[in-house]
Amino acid sequence: EGRVRGAARVLRDKTAEVATVWPSNSIAYSVAYTNAGEVATGDPSLGLPLVLQDEIPDGVSYVAGSATANNALPSGVGSYTVFYSTDGGATWSLTEPSAALVTDLQWWLSDALPAGSAGTIRFSVTVDSPYLEPSPVIHNVAGISFGDTEPFATDDADTLVLGENSVGDTVFADTGVGAGGV
Repeated sequence: EGRVRGAARVLRDKTAEVATVWPSNSIAYSVAYTNAGEVATGDPSLGLPLVLQDEIPDGVSYVAGSATANNALPSGVGSYTVFYSTDGGATWSLTEPSAALVTDLQWWLSDALPAGSAGTIRFSVTVDSPYLEPSPVIHNVAGISFGDTEPFATDDADTLVLGENSVGDTVFADTGVGAGGV
């Protein structure tokens, strides 16, 4: 009765620092997020903090220490906690494992994201060499959730891997004779 209610509106923008990359080089990813709404969002006291999450794509390896370096906290948020998974998000650890084993990352905000506040999380990966994935495009998706739930919003970034690619293993001679001809 008589209360004015506003809405939270979390915007996100996932970027890769490069559009193309050679095997053995790195890609730095960032996810900028903003509460463009009228009220704070996420409630750690209820076990539903705002969580940014990212899966390490196939064909790359996480760069040790990069999930905690160069992040920008939103005003009004005291800290974030980074969780690491080595099994596709089935289990999580506060301790960073061997970089080659990291499959997923999460950043849990310690406080609700105030209206008008913005932050950025960052991490890096190194492209496998040789790069053996069937697609020359590394597709990386970031999500935002409340707690350890499915993301309610996602954004992605693609990077083209440069280098030698092949179509197959058979060479045909086009003699112009047609099917069954000699």
